[in-house]
Amino acid sequence: GLDAQGAVKAPNNIHDAGWYDGSSKPGDQGAMLLDSHVSGPTTRGAFYNIKKLSVGDIVEVERGDGQKFSYRVVRSDITDADSTDMGAAMQPAERGKQGLNMITCTGKFNAATKKFEQRIVVYAVQV
Repeated sequence: GLDAQGAVKAPNNIHDAGWYDGSSKPGDQGAMLLDSHVSGPTTRGAFYNIKKLSVGDIVEVERGDGQKFSYRVVRSDITDADSTDMGAAMQPAERGKQGLNMITCTGKFNAATKKFEQRIVVYAVQV
């Protein structure tokens, strides 16, 4: 869901990835948006290596019923946190294809605001 400021709510645990309930489910038309943490104060988070994903890499998602879906990475965008295009993050990267979009923090950590200054969105389409 969304937090009090209207931002996508990240999981409480840095080792979990969350599905934004306003996005598509695996196997449905549209784009599924997953979010997670890049790190915590003392350890790496679930999306720590997200920057290593390259065009052509395959990401697999398994639904609760055991059905698996494969997605091919088509691009990554890094933007300032306040200018991330969440409208684009909610759309498939390629028209007419099911999408998987993953978002997390990146860049420098601002100790004063206790927030990372940038966001990375990785876009993938179902294969």
